[in-house]
Amino acid sequence: MPAAEPVSFPSGTLTLQGVLYKPEGPGPFPAVVYNHGSAPGRLSRDAFEALGPVFVSRGWVAQSSAIRSKAAQKQGGIRAGAATMVRLLQTDHLHDQLAALAWLRRQAFVRADRVAVAGNAFGSLEAVLGAERAPYCAAID
Repeated sequence: MPAAEPVSFPSGTLTLQGVLYKPEGPGPFPAVVYNHGSAPGRLSRDAFEALGPVFVSRGWVAQSSAIRSKAAQKQGGIRAGAATMVRLLQTDHLHDQLAALAWLRRQAFVRADRVAVAGNAFGSLEAVLGAERAPYCAAID
């Protein structure tokens, strides 16, 4: 199974880092942008390290990005944290997901007309919110 490749792409004034799994050969292949959830530490990375090779074994490119910090405000308790997450899902994180999608579609080894977006937890909400702005199939967990 191919190893994960580090990738980077612009999102506004930032350069975001990500990981890409790609089948062998020139492609073009269908692809999926994977939005991880808000789990702390390695939990989200570990999930994609398990999922990326599954997509590759079925002939798909899989890309996941380290989006901007998901640290919700501690002041104000759960409601303030939830409000912050909802705001980020509709702004910064949405822009980051759409930037990842645009970058992936520009790659020669990707079939630009066969790109999906998937996610778990808050990443699944992001997948659905993005479907309103960009043409793709959204898969959620």
